[in-house]
Amino acid sequence: MTDGPSAADVGSSPLAKRQKLDDGPAVPSGAEAGAETRMTEARAGITAYVEPKLAGFQGIIKQRFTDFMVNEIDLTGQVCRLTSLDPPAGKYLQQLRPEDAPVRSAEEEKEAAEQAAKEQVKAAVQGGMWPEEADSKLATFFTDEAIAGLKEMWAKGRQSENMATGANATLVSAASITTRPLEDKEQRTQVHKLVRELFAGRLATDSCTVRPRGARAGDDDEDAMANGGGSAAATRIAVRWANRSDRRAGDGLPEEANNSPPYIHFLLHKTNRDHQEAMGMLAESLRLGGGGGARGRGRGRGGFGGRGGGRPPTKDLSVAGTKDKRAVTVQRVSLKRNRKTLDDVYRLVNGINADIAAGADANAKGKGKGRTVADAVSKRADRGLRIGHLEYASQPLKLGQLKGNEFTITLRNVRPSTGGEVDDAFLSGVRASMDVIRDQGFINYFGMQRFGTGAIPTHHIGILILKNDFKQAVELLMTPRAASGPDADDGDSADLLRAKQLYGEGELEKAYLAVPRHCVAEKHILDKMRSNRWNQGDWTGAFGNVPRTLRLMYVHAYQSYVWNRLVSERISRFGTQAVEGDVVFTDNTDDWDTQLTAHDAEDADEDDDDVRNAKPELATWQRPTKQLSGADLSSQSIYDVVLPLPGSSIELPEGWMSELYHTILSADGLTHAQLSASKIPEYQLRGSYRRMLVRPRAFEYNITQYTDPDIALTLTDEERCLGISTTTNADAAEAGQKFTALTLKFQLPSSSYATMLMREALKSDTASFKHRQLTQVSQDQHFKGSATQ
Repeated sequence: MTDGPSAADVGSSPLAKRQKLDDGPAVPSGAEAGAETRMTEARAGITAYVEPKLAGFQGIIKQRFTDFMVNEIDLTGQVCRLTSLDPPAGKYLQQLRPEDAPVRSAEEEKEAAEQAAKEQVKAAVQGGMWPEEADSKLATFFTDEAIAGLKEMWAKGRQSENMATGANATLVSAASITTRPLEDKEQRTQVHKLVRELFAGRLATDSCTVRPRGARAGDDDEDAMANGGGSAAATRIAVRWANRSDRRAGDGLPEEANNSPPYIHFLLHKTNRDHQEAMGMLAESLRLGGGGGARGRGRGRGGFGGRGGGRPPTKDLSVAGTKDKRAVTVQRVSLKRNRKTLDDVYRLVNGINADIAAGADANAKGKGKGRTVADAVSKRADRGLRIGHLEYASQPLKLGQLKGNEFTITLRNVRPSTGGEVDDAFLSGVRASMDVIRDQGFINYFGMQRFGTGAIPTHHIGILILKNDFKQAVELLMTPRAASGPDADDGDSADLLRAKQLYGEGELEKAYLAVPRHCVAEKHILDKMRSNRWNQGDWTGAFGNVPRTLRLMYVHAYQSYVWNRLVSERISRFGTQAVEGDVVFTDNTDDWDTQLTAHDAEDADEDDDDVRNAKPELATWQRPTKQLSGADLSSQSIYDVVLPLPGSSIELPEGWMSELYHTILSADGLTHAQLSASKIPEYQLRGSYRRMLVRPRAFEYNITQYTDPDIALTLTDEERCLGISTTTNADAAEAGQKFTALTLKFQLPSSSYATMLMREALKSDTASFKHRQLTQVSQDQHFKGSATQ
């Protein structure tokens, strides 16, 4: 029996509506119905500090998204920076900056001349001329009679094509144009390439089996075999006129499209975009939803790849790690290019459909119509996405292939928490806090981003997944949550609230269309439920349509919640000194040298060939551990201590930690065995270990003054490329009240949270809604726009 209605219940369109449920979703992890559901640090298990006695201060995090900048650090230790907006070396760069074209060497001149000659030959062939060198090159594989027939077919044009066609055409006429028998695969490959290049893609080739007229399948010419001639039914290559599908497969494309390495790597500069949303926008721009060849055809419905199944559109895109939403971030992205060239990718992502000199391309469609290369290098990015530094690569990026991230963070309206003056004594205290962070580090908590900014904490969904209760997981996500007041931000947005109400009324199609694009989970669930492929009551299937990385994020959020609870208790009991019974790694490998964390390994897509082939690398997180004895304490520090993340592969120290661990799970209706008992392998948690404290690298800070909160105090990579500068209005600052800002710059390993570093100094909650509230009441808001007056 299913939870959904039968076809008879809802008329001729059973998927148009859904039956309302009598029972509402469960509220896990101690959240009582009607209580405050937004996550605070305390509810996320974040309660301890390295130096609790050192006074904190007030400062607003992410008042502007440009106040939080993240640049990925690659495996070589290089910080990824966008230093140029120029297109790759190709036709667009030549059009944009012809005067900057490099002086070519004699060898390059020779190559250019040869390429020009090839283009002339290609143009002649496309005009109908027989290729000059065709006879000699074809003679290796074709008889004289076949070459003559090929010439006749070429001379008569496309109407001469009279070869056998159709799915059941196993015989080829003796008059057809085929090669000699070719048993060697390498020879057949040479023929395919030779015909494609000689005839500029106008002719296509197919492998076929040619038998004597009247011969039956399986019959062989014994005389021919006895004389070393092989089977009369040997494989040959047949030549025909190319059709449109052949050309889409790559024939007639530039040599670069066919012969370059299979991947393109580039830097992605995104502004105020969620990772899943950004990947979806890239997939849409690159038209990966169902074809995605060099000409950019086949965009899927709604940006989710349509309803045709198969490879999801974002599957061809991969990253080393995800980045914050409300921020300006720079990271590497790899694309399985499918014959797209560097110029193709630059054009599609930047919305370029107009030649600089020629004006708008009449064939161009879609967003960004009329945008030129000059626009791309002189104006801010369209939709907050900017790419640069494109290059071909032989391998994709994989999760964990980064050393860490560099952060540049500005805290606004820095002042005493008690409301006192920003005087020398106060600033001395701020500097003391900075010294603690630089020298002692901070507790390596999973930050509030891990638990989401919506009305439902992500680890609540994770609990339901671990219980295999996908019905409640869907219902919890789809339950409408109105704000507590007209000015409150603790509920769903108006659009999402309306979409959820439509879902409750059974209007699945309308609900899908109403869901905002950035609400990825809700959008994908409704996309599945509205389709003809969904069996009502299949809650596992509905939830399974959510992108894999997001689904795993829910269960990993629960691991993070448990780890936070454990580390808070550990600090509370024993402080920041290593003690007997603590757990450490035995391999002495620094986190900066560990490419993959436990979460990276579990996030890796088991269905991805590239990831599956890299299994030995994915095992690097399974590092040996031991418990410290009294004799070990002199050689181990607190920075060596690790705590377990829940899963089947961990060993819990006996005593308080084991007791608390099982108590936390029990309170959420779980057991340790359930963490790895799911019938769906990707939800089987293996667990790992995480360092308790982290010290930043390359830590520096700067205290500045400002007046207008709308003025950026730091420059993004894009702004530097565009020649934009931070210009504060000195007159306005002198005339009005000055405010203090603190800008920090530092590097952290990939699994650590910058907000948790700042928390150590602020001694206050870093939840995003808390800082939105601080912004609303901040005195600097009275000076918005003053610098432009």
